[in-house]
Amino acid sequence: MPDTKIGDCEVYVLELRMPYKKLQPRGRYLPNVRRIYLAKSDLLPRKVEEIGEQSGVLGNPRGMPGNTTTYYFSGFIANSRLSGSLFPTQPPKGAKPIRP
Repeated sequence: MPDTKIGDCEVYVLELRMPYKKLQPRGRYLPNVRRIYLAKSDLLPRKVEEIGEQSGVLGNPRGMPGNTTTYYFSGFIANSRLSGSLFPTQPPKGAKPIRP
């Protein structure tokens, strides 16, 4: 897939093809193609598309086009500092710390 833009953001496009047709029963939705759009600036995802097909619909063994689901991502804060208080830990009673 060629690189593209989402708004002002230049992105790489990674296309994954999944061989789900052989694994699912006839008439089931098969998300067999996924496209992941990663920002060139920070490699964080900006968009994911799931493109599926219906297997064996109307006697068509190769399947036919199905639904496309698109997810958009924004508002990332890369490498933000998180307070240790967000992850409180209580060792079990009687536990002893192990130090190298």
